[in-house]
Amino acid sequence: DGVELREGSLRGDSRLTRHYLHLMDLQPQDTGTYTCAAANPLGAAATNWTVRVIDQAMPREPEFFPQYPANTTVVVGEPATLQCEGSSEVAPHIKWLRRLEDGSGEANHIPENETLNWKGHRYVVLQATEVLTPGDGSFYTK
Repeated sequence: DGVELREGSLRGDSRLTRHYLHLMDLQPQDTGTYTCAAANPLGAAATNWTVRVIDQAMPREPEFFPQYPANTTVVVGEPATLQCEGSSEVAPHIKWLRRLEDGSGEANHIPENETLNWKGHRYVVLQATEVLTPGDGSFYTK
């Protein structure tokens, strides 16, 4: 049983050329998974791309991808690495923060002007080892 692939129609100026699928004048409803499929008498293979079309006039807040590990326990003196991945429709400002617990000795000894107040808590701003924003709407830091 061979696999037969038939061409469908593409909206507007979009077109399929020998090695590329050109998608023009994309709209939010064009968001989805696009697949390149190939078949020969021995079988078939496919690869997928996710295309997300955003409306710059109505950007959404940043969103995070699942974080691993969510929580970490380490032995004294050992290192720990946390990573944060997500997407943002507009260029995000990314910071790592460590919350100061109200009434703790540390919170009482760090001057107010050396902390960041955010959402009702005081934070110390930490230096991330790397922050990557490749320009495709994604961000990554650890």
